[in-house]
Amino acid sequence: AAAKEEGGRALRASREADAARRLAETARLTAEDAATLAAEEGSEPAKRLADAARLAAEESAKLAAEAERLAAGAAARRESAEQRLAAAKEALRERKARASTDL
Repeated sequence: AAAKEEGGRALRASREADAARRLAETARLTAEDAATLAAEEGSEPAKRLADAARLAAEESAKLAAEAERLAAGAAARRESAEQRLAAAKEALRERKARASTDL
């Protein structure tokens, strides 16, 4: 049950990391577009928009990196749970084998 639960968490974390990466990429592209607009137009509002978009892109990139870190941790926990499950199953098989030879 623990391995299945960790697997579900790892899958959710991976999906969230993918979504965060896509959002960060969208924010980066928006910031580039805003910077281009600010350079072409040169107005103060366009410059403020470009600055805000750049800050949003930076924050989105930080969040995406954190989501990826969390997903990697969840994947490691899932792998560990799967290894513990496999070891427990092997120990049970060995006990059953010993019990059948002891009879």
